[in-house]
Amino acid sequence: MNSKGKDQKKVRDISKLSEENKAEPKIYRTIFYILAAIMFVIMPILSLNSGISGDEKSSYVHSSRVYDYFAKGDTAALNTQGDPLTQNLEYYGQSFDNVTYLFIKWFNIENPYEFRHACNSLLGWSIAFIIGLLLMFGECSLEEHGTTVRFLPDKEIFEETVYDYDILKIRLRETAFLTKG
Repeated sequence: MNSKGKDQKKVRDISKLSEENKAEPKIYRTIFYILAAIMFVIMPILSLNSGISGDEKSSYVHSSRVYDYFAKGDTAALNTQGDPLTQNLEYYGQSFDNVTYLFIKWFNIENPYEFRHACNSLLGWSIAFIIGLLLMFGECSLEEHGTTVRFLPDKEIFEETVYDYDILKIRLRETAFLTKG
């Protein structure tokens, strides 16, 4: 079988997998919901004693200044260049920090860093949960979506135009791992 025939066979095999996923047993969905519920409880608990990261204090200070800017008109949040703690934070996407600071302020939370860690873990959980739901219930066929890359070697440039796909796969993985960005 030539290499083109192998590629077409792989595409057909993958399309069979998408057909099989539509008839997935209910047990897998039940397991997904049970694991999601367990992780919803465990993740915030495990995040409480995770310590303070390098930029957490500066983000918290800056979010308090942003709060004061909107609550009192204090412009300290706009002038971060002279302060080594919050320098260059006007370029930093800080929506999450500002929202958690609002909750800390409104509900008089005593330990803001533990609360931020719990909120961060719940945000991560919700993203994973939504992706899981999309994978379970999403209608996405391989024929209509995705990216296909085809490489046709020029016989004038390449001495050999038949390649071992296993070797190429290994080389591409190695290159992807070693290449920055």
